[in-house]
Amino acid sequence: MALTVVLATVAFLLIISALSLVLHPTALGRNLVYGVSLAVTCVAFSWSRRAARTAPAETLTLPLGLPWIGAHFRLDALSAFFLVVVDIGGGAASLYALGFGRHESAPQRVLPFYPLFLGRHDPRGHRRRCLHLPILLEFMSLSSWRW
Repeated sequence: MALTVVLATVAFLLIISALSLVLHPTALGRNLVYGVSLAVTCVAFSWSRRAARTAPAETLTLPLGLPWIGAHFRLDALSAFFLVVVDIGGGAASLYALGFGRHESAPQRVLPFYPLFLGRHDPRGHRRRCLHLPILLEFMSLSSWRW
């Protein structure tokens, strides 16, 4: 269950990134994107902390990538610990961005890429196949070129 919730938070961050293209002109939209990113990161933190303490290893296969292989994910105690560390940093960055986002001179430069930047870190820790590593590295480079 924890793996499903963590992957759902990644999908939700991708949706927030798409919505930020529309919401960036207003201050309310900027606060909404940063606030929802903080809430989603806190949800991922709580579920990954729970998985790091108590849960046995979980596996999940999604029909993404090559048709005959799919995307295989596994969440064990070690990868859940790394998710806890990443989500602490993401939550702190989102909390800081709530205050700093009011003073941005060009929010369209950063805002659409911020949820992508947060969401790109979560799937790295619990992938099972090496085939997804080059895909995730490309996704990381595409989402951070504006930073």
